[in-house]
Amino acid sequence: MGACLGAASGGIGFAIWGILFAVGVVVMHAWDQVQEVAFRSIDEAAARNPDPKMQEVASQLKSPEGLVIMVIGALIITLLVFVVVPAVTGLLAARLQMHRNDSGS
Repeated sequence: MGACLGAASGGIGFAIWGILFAVGVVVMHAWDQVQEVAFRSIDEAAARNPDPKMQEVASQLKSPEGLVIMVIGALIITLLVFVVVPAVTGLLAARLQMHRNDSGS
C-alpha cells in the first residue's frame, strides 16, 4: 500500500511539475534558453572527448530532432525519479510501520 501511495503521489507531483514547467517555458518564452543550455552542455561534453564519433553525435543532438529526443529523455528520467523514489520510500515506510506494529504487540 505504501508503494502505491508513493507512486501515485509522485505521479501527481510529476504532472504538476510538468504543467508548471511547460507553462513557464511558454509564458517566459524560455525555449531559446532551454536550447542554449542544452547546446552548451553538448559542446562541453564534446570538447572533453576527442573521439570523432562523439563530435558526430554532438552535431546530431544539436539538430531539432536531437533536441526533442533529449527533452523526451529528460522527461522520462524525471518521471522515473518522481515515481520510483516516492514508491520505494513509501514501501520502506509501510514495512517499517508493519514491523513496529508487530513488535509492539
